[in-house]
Amino acid sequence: MDLLEPIKGSLGNANSNISKFKVNCVEEKQTWLNSTHYSQSMGKGRIVIENSPNKIEYPKLNTVGHTTMKFACDNTN
Repeated sequence: MDLLEPIKGSLGNANSNISKFKVNCVEEKQTWLNSTHYSQSMGKGRIVIENSPNKIEYPKLNTVGHTTMKFACDNTN
């Protein structure tokens, strides 16, 4: 995800990030496993922020998070 405004990190500004989630399709919940922020757009450049929130979320209907989760669940084998 490219950011509209850079985030200041201890190693420089972050302009994009890649987050990984584990999804439970039955309960429609996702666990946010990690997030890595990069100095350039499109997840390129050097890593400037890394964290592992391990946070459980229940994305609300009609949000990007819910739509993405439903797409992943509908397209698994």
